[in-house]
Amino acid sequence: MQNNGAKLVIGIENLAEALGVTKPTVYQYIKLGMPCNRIGNRFHFHLDNVNLWLIAITGGKYEGNEDPETLEDSEQ
Repeated sequence: MQNNGAKLVIGIENLAEALGVTKPTVYQYIKLGMPCNRIGNRFHFHLDNVNLWLIAITGGKYEGNEDPETLEDSEQ
C-alpha cells in the first residue's frame, strides 16, 4: 500500500498487532506518553511518530521488529 508521503494512521487494534503486543500494553504506552490522537473514544496513531517515540524511550534499541517492553530490561 502506497500512501504518497502521508503518514499512515491506524487504530489501537492494528497498532497492537503491528507491535506484537496486547491492547492493554498499548494503553500503558499511551500513559507513558506515546503520541496519539483521541477522537471521541477512539485512539489514532501516526506510525512514524510511534516509531520515533519507541526509539527514543528505548535509547535507540528499538528497530521495529521486537517487543519494546523486552528492550527496557536488556543489557547494553
